[in-house]
Amino acid sequence: FETPFFKGRMVMRIKDAIGAPRTPYFNGKRRLFSIQIEGRFKQRLRTDRVLFGSSFKHKISMPRGASIAMSILKSIDSALQEDLFAEKNPWIMSPLICAVERLQVRKPDPNDTENDGLGPWRYGGDRSIEEDSSLVLSEEKKAKMGDKKMSFGARRKYFGDVKKREATYWEPDLVYTFDFLSARMDFNTYKVKMAKFIEFGTTKLMNNQPFRLEARVMDENDNSKKIGAMWAFEFCHNKVSPFPAGLQIVDHSNDM
Repeated sequence: FETPFFKGRMVMRIKDAIGAPRTPYFNGKRRLFSIQIEGRFKQRLRTDRVLFGSSFKHKISMPRGASIAMSILKSIDSALQEDLFAEKNPWIMSPLICAVERLQVRKPDPNDTENDGLGPWRYGGDRSIEEDSSLVLSEEKKAKMGDKKMSFGARRKYFGDVKKREATYWEPDLVYTFDFLSARMDFNTYKVKMAKFIEFGTTKLMNNQPFRLEARVMDENDNSKKIGAMWAFEFCHNKVSPFPAGLQIVDHSNDM
C-alpha cells in the first residue's frame, strides 16, 4: 500500500476470526489480534507529529467505568491523549513511537530493487517481530545502553518525554517494522478487557460505526491539526457495522 506519507506492506491477523486461515502466529500467546506493517516513510517526520489510535466519525456511548479505564491507560502510557466524550469525531491517540507494541528499525537491503529495499517478508508463520529500536535512539542513549536492547515498556517511557519526541525523527532512509497487538480487544465479540475484573462489550456503544484504527500526521506548527493519514483501517462487525456487500476472503495462509 502507499499513502502520501508511507509506502509498505501489511499483514493483519485476528485470532479465531470466522473464515480466516489458521496461523501459528498466536500459538502460546495471549494476544487476540496483530497488525504488522513494514515499510518506509516518504518524508522526514518528527515523532511527536505522528499519532496512532482510534477515531470515530460520530459520538460513541461511553460505558460506566470509562473514566476508570482511561485512568488505567494513562497510567500505562503518559503520552496518551483522548477526547472520547466529544459529540463529534471522538478519538484516543498516542504518539506512534509510544503506542506500537513491537518496533524494529533497520537499514534497507541494498540488493533489493523490487521492494524498495524491504527485502522478502520475514514474519510468516510463528516468527515474531523482535523489538530493536536502537536506530531511533540518540547516540548518548545508545552509549548508555551498550549492547542492551530497549524493551517496549522502556521505549514507551523514554519517548513519553515530549522533548525526546521532538528531537527524534521518522527517517525515509530506514525500514520500519511495526506490530500492533493486544490481548484487550476481541474483534470477534467486540469486547474489551481492561483488567482482571473490568470487561465490557462495545457493540451498543459504537452507534452503528466500525472500529477504526489510524496513524495520523499532525501539522508541524499546530499539533492539534491533522494534515493526513499514514494508514487507516476499519473493523466491521455484523452487530455494529455490517461488512460491505461482495466482500471476498482470499486465502493467504502460506504467508500468515
